[in-house]
Amino acid sequence: MPTAVQLEDTVSKNSEIKSSLTEEQSASLLLWQRVNTSLSAYYKLIAHFETAQVALQAGMNESVAKSRHS
Repeated sequence: MPTAVQLEDTVSKNSEIKSSLTEEQSASLLLWQRVNTSLSAYYKLIAHFETAQVALQAGMNESVAKSRHS
């Protein structure tokens, strides 16, 4: 089991990596994670929306619309 110091180091390193990514790169990684690493689903979303940021925003807008109707 990792110690508290090891966990803090890991969080710090992840923050450094995240801060070195562009917004589009971060969005691409998040979109990839959300489609459960399905390459075909990822490519279909990119083909339809053109960028990962737009695809994620469309997903958020749809979630908000659904929650308003509930």
